[in-house]
Amino acid sequence: MAYVFVVPLLGYLPATVMFAVILALRLGYRSRTSLLSAAAFGAVVVIIFKTLLQVKVPGGALYEYLPAAIRSFM
Repeated sequence: MAYVFVVPLLGYLPATVMFAVILALRLGYRSRTSLLSAAAFGAVVVIIFKTLLQVKVPGGALYEYLPAAIRSFM
């Protein structure tokens, strides 16, 4: 449920990457390689959903503080 509440605040990309890393930690993976793999997996999930599947995901409130060029990417 925390993920559902964090997405509108942080946005889909940071929340998904953070969720993947926290889930890996919860499952007992502690090595740098495992955590980087979890972060990369979270980023790939976002890329697949936003580009290939063209799912409209909510932008986070945090995105309002970013410059316009970065905001459109996020």
